[in-house]
Amino acid sequence: MLFETVLILSVAFLGFLYFLAKNNKRERIDLLGKHVVITGGSSGIGYDLSLEAVKQGAHVTVIARNKDKLNKIKAVLEEIRQKSGTINSQIIQVESLDISKSFEETKAAFERLSKTAGPVDILINNAGISRCGQFSELTIQDFEDLMRVNYLGGVYCTKSVVESMKNRRFGRILFVSSQAGQIGIFGYSAYSASKFALRGLVEALQMEVKPYNIFVTLSFPPDTDTPGFKEENITKCEENRLISESSGLSSSKEVAQGIIRSIKKGKFVNYFGLNGFLLCILTAGAAPITSLKDALLEIIMMPLARIIALGLLFNFDTIVKKCHKNKLKAK
Repeated sequence: MLFETVLILSVAFLGFLYFLAKNNKRERIDLLGKHVVITGGSSGIGYDLSLEAVKQGAHVTVIARNKDKLNKIKAVLEEIRQKSGTINSQIIQVESLDISKSFEETKAAFERLSKTAGPVDILINNAGISRCGQFSELTIQDFEDLMRVNYLGGVYCTKSVVESMKNRRFGRILFVSSQAGQIGIFGYSAYSASKFALRGLVEALQMEVKPYNIFVTLSFPPDTDTPGFKEENITKCEENRLISESSGLSSSKEVAQGIIRSIKKGKFVNYFGLNGFLLCILTAGAAPITSLKDALLEIIMMPLARIIALGLLFNFDTIVKKCHKNKLKAK
């Protein structure tokens, strides 16, 4: 009797998860002929995202602030287009724009760019900045700048395209967060806050736009070997540097390819490596599921992920305490 009860409950449980997964199933797409817009696309992860999108046959618009970098990436993309023989059928354009400055300016730029390459099919909100420092040392301007670029910049761009996507009943939107948007790290009180904010935005937005066949992805890259990361490392506090070193360093090409794969599959979350997998399990919360396998892994591995996270936090606290003692001795 007990066995039969357990069996019935297990089947009912799996059936419920299957129903949820089927209800959240996303159509796989390709990039060929799609208009892909990439913000912060002239360097780092954005640079490799731009290359990957062009290689896969998309019409690509790269948005960034630095005109010199934009001209360089455009030349590289033009060369790829020429080698692939799509010079007359594939559109490439760049736009110098500060997406965080004004919603009206951002919207006007998107309208102008859409007249050339067509309505935006895929928006990759990649533009972002990072500043490391203890809460007491960071200025109010630091908090405002990070929130404006990392959060509001994505809001402005998304609002510029979402109505068109609704009208066409098609669209993919990705926001690049960070593993620091899943776990708070010493020195990232401003940065983590701006990246954590994206989680709430994406969960609510996905619920709103799902009936229109629009799917939103939240990407959590680890520390990535980019010019911006190298520049940030120069001013990093010792605690943050030691904690970051414990998780390794990924290549921007690898991260870009992973992001593109997640967009094509319509995955809700995009993670990298074992640490990324465990963090996504641990922070799954009330996020939608996109496969039965993901749901089962989240349920089964949640306790283990929590135990590992506690071990990581203990290690981080040990690093912070050691650095604190060294600072006191140096005084």
